[in-house]
Amino acid sequence: MIEPKEIIRTNRKTLALTINEKGELIVHAPKNMPLYDIVSFIEKKEDWIDKKTKNIENILSKNKSIVSYEEIFFLGKRYKVVETIGIDSPYLTDDTLLIGKCKTIQKRQKLLENWYLQNTESVLIPRFEKLIAFMKQKYNSVKIINSKAKWGMCDSKRSIYFNWKLLMLSPEIIDYVMIHEIAHLIELNHSKKFWEIVAAVIPNYKHAKEVINRCGFLIKLY
Repeated sequence: MIEPKEIIRTNRKTLALTINEKGELIVHAPKNMPLYDIVSFIEKKEDWIDKKTKNIENILSKNKSIVSYEEIFFLGKRYKVVETIGIDSPYLTDDTLLIGKCKTIQKRQKLLENWYLQNTESVLIPRFEKLIAFMKQKYNSVKIINSKAKWGMCDSKRSIYFNWKLLMLSPEIIDYVMIHEIAHLIELNHSKKFWEIVAAVIPNYKHAKEVINRCGFLIKLY
């Protein structure tokens, strides 16, 4: 049997299996469900678990240098990170991000995060303003957040939040996330009407959803 990394018991009524960003199996189960029922459920889902796990392992294998901060994604393009003596602030070339010397991986990580944040105002906000004008919607505020769970959010007060890690994604996928959140200003749910609004702007939004699902490991960085 495939061993789960963790079994989380709550007041839920049904079993659910998820594969985390590391390819590990997480089980969500009712508090009083017998262990043998959980084991039996996992055994029935082994093919699905195996497929999902191998898919994530394949993605991580292809992106080892991204996860180790030796390379970065910026607007969907991969850049090698090179430490150079005498550089006060990061400098982006055609295929390289030049940065100053870092004594630890933690310092490099923080330096890269700060560089991304410096680009949010010039890249993310102007794009959002164009899209919301195109969709003819009004909002109360837009804020940049740091989240390991969500690319974007919209609340009932018409405030919109975007994760700065969107800068790692291609412009097309950034547009999908922004249009998704703007659509929530019209429909604060994921009803059929909501997806019709999204589809009116991005007819191939299902492809964008698939792409962003494969990018789950990126949101866990930094």
